[in-house]
Amino acid sequence: MFTDDGITLDYRRGRESSFGDELAKVFLMLASIFAEMELKRIKARVAGAHRHLRKTDRWAGGQPPYGYRIVDRPGGGRTLEPDHVTSEAVRYMGELLLQGQSQWMIATALEAAGFDTPATHVFKHQGETYSSKRKTPPSNHWNASSVGKILRSPATMGFKLIGRSVKARKLARDTKGLPIRMAKPLFTDEEWAAIQAVMDERSVTRERSNGAAPWLGVVHCDRCGDRFYRQEDHASNGRVYEYCRCVRKTGKPACKGQSVKAQRVTAAVAALVERLAGMAMTVRRFIPGEDHTEQLNHVAQVMKDLREEKRRGLFDYPGGDEEYSEALEVLVDERRRLAALPQRPSAWVDVETGQTFADAWTRAGQEHRRQLLIGLKARLYMAPTVDGWRLPTSIEQQLK
Repeated sequence: MFTDDGITLDYRRGRESSFGDELAKVFLMLASIFAEMELKRIKARVAGAHRHLRKTDRWAGGQPPYGYRIVDRPGGGRTLEPDHVTSEAVRYMGELLLQGQSQWMIATALEAAGFDTPATHVFKHQGETYSSKRKTPPSNHWNASSVGKILRSPATMGFKLIGRSVKARKLARDTKGLPIRMAKPLFTDEEWAAIQAVMDERSVTRERSNGAAPWLGVVHCDRCGDRFYRQEDHASNGRVYEYCRCVRKTGKPACKGQSVKAQRVTAAVAALVERLAGMAMTVRRFIPGEDHTEQLNHVAQVMKDLREEKRRGLFDYPGGDEEYSEALEVLVDERRRLAALPQRPSAWVDVETGQTFADAWTRAGQEHRRQLLIGLKARLYMAPTVDGWRLPTSIEQQLK
């Protein structure tokens, strides 16, 4: 160290101190001071760069939100775009939620469809555009909490979020104070509003006076089509009479006389279950597509740039023609390889589980039975003197 000045550092025991040693200490302290100053300047530059990035549609780094992937941004830097697999998982969550399924049922459906959890997806793809410290595979079981966090996050609408933790994250805003949208939304504005309305309704804890309604969402009013709600009447003799009836809601009065005894509802459900008993149970599975258009376009652009460099004479040096030919040959081979790979769109398929509806019904508890009927979109339309039900056309065809 400091060899140009003839200064060495030697602190071995037994060696007498000299003026050169003391001077070496001074130089070492000065060097450490300058290094600390440079470190502070680097930190300030990095912090300033991140402050600037927060107000742009560029991706600052780290793991992308579930449903998106990191890609090159035109003009420099990185940005996000919908991932063809995980974005389908997010849309599937929203679809099931709007159909009336609980977050627990949505989590079960995601596992059945073969979608990886966010942690598993990150683990499988670490090293591609981001890194992870995890060395062992995480659990690949979905839970209701994860579903709720994803459906609540504005990131699913393509908005940029800032903050170190999930609780601290908030919308990033540009210089005008407007939210920054850095990618295509996964839902329409109408779908997003409907999803948030359902989530808000479920987040309000209501104390039930008569216990959980066993067939809520299955039994409907034959006159207005709205859901029947459970009611218990306690007689003076101590007997309890249970009914399902049409109730008044905002903007809609209750249908007069639309009240059905619980015994009739139970009998109607039993008849519906008997009709569905032999139906084969299926689960929806997502089959990811295979699309190499992006890689082909990238190779084509690189070949175009290479030919332009050749035209401008940038290979006019000894060995330049051979270098150009080798580079072009590699690109041609890569284009042929990509063009030969199969191209197919993503698709949903229904796969039989090997169970009948009767098998699933027997093994299920009360709440799961209700969710089974809701998942099939089976509806009972009832009135004091009328029984009936409605099934989706696809299920009716299976039962024929």
